[in-house]
Amino acid sequence: MKVEEEKCLFSFVIPTRNDFAEFKLTIKSLCSEAPERSEIIIVDGYDMPLKYENILKLIERRDFLVKYYRDEKKGVFPAINLGLRACSGKWIILLGAGDILVDGAGYLLANMKDCDYDIIVFSERAVDKYNKLTWTMFPNDNSV
Repeated sequence: MKVEEEKCLFSFVIPTRNDFAEFKLTIKSLCSEAPERSEIIIVDGYDMPLKYENILKLIERRDFLVKYYRDEKKGVFPAINLGLRACSGKWIILLGAGDILVDGAGYLLANMKDCDYDIIVFSERAVDKYNKLTWTMFPNDNSV
């Protein structure tokens, strides 16, 4: 059963432009790891539109609320702002095309849903699409 907007807990905002392969990785990750009562908000920069029908074909889970917006090449920050205005979840998670949720992320998010923090920042490390460490909270020899 699809989540209703007023019962949504998690809003995943994905601004994207011209990177369908990377976008597919993110959607696959969300289908695998996003907790129940989630919505996906896609803001398409539309040099090469993803098309809503194609996006729905990628989404294996049918319990997501999916919102799709086309943004006329105004840039990533206006796209993020458009996505944020569309959120109905208590918690907002920003993802770029190619970002993935680690195994167990859905469990972690589901267990944090009732906390009273204003903001939670995840990840002590980030890797690029080639699995090369690009950032870490604790710099080491492998960080850029």
